[in-house]
Amino acid sequence: MAELDAPIPDPASPGKPDRLIAAILAAFTPPPGRHRAPDMSNDAERSSIAAIAATIGFIRARMARDFYRDDDLRRTRLALRTLAETLPRIIAVAEREAGEGGDFSFDLERAAEMLSGLHAAVQPFTEWSRERDDRRGSWHWAARVLADWVRALLDRQRATADFGHEASAAIEIARRLLRLCKIQAEPAAIVEVLRTRGK
Repeated sequence: MAELDAPIPDPASPGKPDRLIAAILAAFTPPPGRHRAPDMSNDAERSSIAAIAATIGFIRARMARDFYRDDDLRRTRLALRTLAETLPRIIAVAEREAGEGGDFSFDLERAAEMLSGLHAAVQPFTEWSRERDDRRGSWHWAARVLADWVRALLDRQRATADFGHEASAAIEIARRLLRLCKIQAEPAAIVEVLRTRGK
């Protein structure tokens, strides 16, 4: 365990990708659990380890950028989500009342037209606005992404990927991989995050 808790070299430096691969292999090395270390002579397992390395690189880069955790970005996403959800109803009311005629119907027609334009402009952002917000210091999304890779690799070995218990091999591997992303997380916290996935 002491070796695994030693400082991890920066994989962005020249010659460091091999060290990152070695660190990932060490994260999967028993103990704990009834799995084996990944077989780098197996094309599928070697490909999975390379994908995990790329994922760790992405997570580290993303965690280092304030853009993804900015409070204004969170508020913007919320505003876009609110617009996408509420504009259709507001437009329908404006169109219905404009159709009824009466004073200021031209104002309602113009409002419905402008709001329809806004609704069309918001549509490309709808999926992005519904993504889980990355609050400052949040590492939950990283744990979920890495857990998927841990599950895939252990499933290939026909080993159980149990994320429901602090002492499980899958949780320990996830903790080690998170550490490679410069994220310190206790097993209990990882269990809780993976338990509440999608909520």
